[in-house]
Amino acid sequence: MTALIQWNPPLNILFSFFLLFSISIYLYFLFYRIQSRFSGIKAIFIFLPRFLLFLLFIFALFDPVYVREIQKENTQKMLFLLDTSSSMEIQDDLASSRVARAREIIKKAQQEFPSLAGSTIWEFNTHLNKDLNHLEIRGTDIGGCLGSLALKPDISSYTGIVMISDGGDEEIQETALPSIPLYILGMGTDPASWNDIGIFDFASPSSAEQESYFEIHLELIAYCKDKKKFQKQLQSVKVNLQIWEKGWETIASKSVNLSRQKSKVFFKTLAGKEAKREKYRIFVENIPGELTYLNNERIFYVEIQKKSLHILYFSRELGSDFKILRGEFIRDPGVTFTSLVRISSERFLLQGHRLSGDEVLSAGFPKKREILQMYDCIILGSFPSEDWDEKQQQALLSYVEEGGSVIFLGGESSFGLGKYASTSLAPLFPWQISNSEEKLLHGTFPVFLGLGSHAILDGLGDVSKSILKTLNDPGPLRHAALSLLNASTEKGKIPAIAIQPFGKGQTLGIATNMLWVWARVSEESRTLYAKFWRQAIRYLSKPSEGGQLLSIEWDKNSYSPGEKAFPIIQTRSKIQNSILLTASLSRDKVEQNIPISPKKEKNFYNAELFFPERGEYFFRIVAYHQESILETYQKAFFIAPLLPEGSRPEMKEKFLSSLASKSQGFFMPEAQAYIFFNKLKDCFAPVQVIHELSLAKGNYSFFLLFLLLMAGEWLLYRIYGKI
Repeated sequence: MTALIQWNPPLNILFSFFLLFSISIYLYFLFYRIQSRFSGIKAIFIFLPRFLLFLLFIFALFDPVYVREIQKENTQKMLFLLDTSSSMEIQDDLASSRVARAREIIKKAQQEFPSLAGSTIWEFNTHLNKDLNHLEIRGTDIGGCLGSLALKPDISSYTGIVMISDGGDEEIQETALPSIPLYILGMGTDPASWNDIGIFDFASPSSAEQESYFEIHLELIAYCKDKKKFQKQLQSVKVNLQIWEKGWETIASKSVNLSRQKSKVFFKTLAGKEAKREKYRIFVENIPGELTYLNNERIFYVEIQKKSLHILYFSRELGSDFKILRGEFIRDPGVTFTSLVRISSERFLLQGHRLSGDEVLSAGFPKKREILQMYDCIILGSFPSEDWDEKQQQALLSYVEEGGSVIFLGGESSFGLGKYASTSLAPLFPWQISNSEEKLLHGTFPVFLGLGSHAILDGLGDVSKSILKTLNDPGPLRHAALSLLNASTEKGKIPAIAIQPFGKGQTLGIATNMLWVWARVSEESRTLYAKFWRQAIRYLSKPSEGGQLLSIEWDKNSYSPGEKAFPIIQTRSKIQNSILLTASLSRDKVEQNIPISPKKEKNFYNAELFFPERGEYFFRIVAYHQESILETYQKAFFIAPLLPEGSRPEMKEKFLSSLASKSQGFFMPEAQAYIFFNKLKDCFAPVQVIHELSLAKGNYSFFLLFLLLMAGEWLLYRIYGKI
């Protein structure tokens, strides 16, 4: 225990010094005057009460506070979260399973560290503290369980949370975390000590046209400790592509050599004749001696669609990207491609797939929205804004407002370089463009994904090996826009591909005129280029969510338990200022109000949804004008992990470490369990409590002493004849 007296002068140092100096001078002359009239002892007796009164005045003025620090025992407890999912049943150390080792670690920690003896222990898998051990496969919902804890009002009664887990299969991006520190002990041994094979990476399209071919790409991985028997079996691993009819039927098979640890596998299959949702499975046949069979299969769904998409490419200045882009769309059986290109002056060449009523295009870009609506998506090349007339601009604006989609290609006459900032088309660009845009950048610009998940990005895989050789810098993104692909430059990050909703439609901007180079670099890069265009066209061409008044853009296609959704809501009405929006999220007949906040950009709003656990949720927006309902929007979400349990049995060290650091905790692997708990005991150090007591304020003895001194002074003056 430590103690001290803290002084609190009401004035600064200079004025405090001046005050004390003045009082000292006064007391000196007062004593001198008294001493001139009385002898030594009498003078002291008469002077003493006045001196003490001034001391009390200074004491009260400087308000001394007695500060005492006391150590108080920390009575809070730790909450243990033990992962009991199926992946924790894996016996990866040849002696016991991960969950058995975790229970033993907790037991030893409570024996060696008395402060942990009374800790609460909860188990979790897909639910928190719920016995699901009767299930053959138990999933892992780390985000959902932490989100559920964050909603508990009494969670702050614990010092912290100790989570013991292998990290599950998915790395949650956005989740609600409890308000107390999260300490994570990761379970799982080094994969180099395993004998196992599994699906490491996987990509498939979400949709395909009837009777058209689509591709499935996967990468297999093998861990081999046994260099003799098990490694021999890796030379011929059978991989099956299956479809669900009345049971799993194999439609293609391949034999893969995994003796070099990794191997990429490619399937190309024909979509069905009917427009429906088809269920597929990739199945890697089991090998005796594998660590686990949980990661040997992957189930996925493909939406078989009827419609062929009609694409119109228009440019007044033909670029080097046209030939490769046209070839890519010609190879896509679900797309019809029409090009309209100026060949001289105001003469245009109309090529490709022809539609009934498209003859008017021979005169150039149409001036009526109805002509443009024959096409699902319009791709515009790089040419200056002066080549547009006002009617053409208004037709394009109206086309997008009513549900059309436009893709703007970059180049030396695109965006601000083409002087589009002062035109009616400026709001269509995902960037806040300016006519003072710098010249087209040339160099080598590495790229990386701008979003963790988006339908256009699904299955693109690792884009970090790709580069851009030219780059526009159109400006900052509009408030409703999303960056799909970023490029690194000396000036920092530039959104190279961006998308935004506009009216009922959408626009996509590509800030380069050399994306086509990807189709020439390598087979892997060509596949990336083809997949990007295939998915971009289909995503942009689908009807936007909402109705006549409301349009909603979601940041992801699907969400896992414990994740958050951040939709962007746009309203379209002549009575904007008098529209009231209300939103709610319901599950199991329990409804929760969702706040809606306006964005900086007019007519756009933000919302934040939280899905704490698996299940079906319903999101609803209602737009009111006064007391009348103008329009409603409803969307159902089925929240579940995207990956099956055990599909990635490796311990997720990077993910768990990041999760712990976000909540002021720390992460360690199970090999450092003793160090982990030794460090954790510091959380139970005695609590330092500080007590403060004012020696002047609220102190009756101080007041009584002041009265006593005044009475004593009066009495002395009376005795010696001064009063």
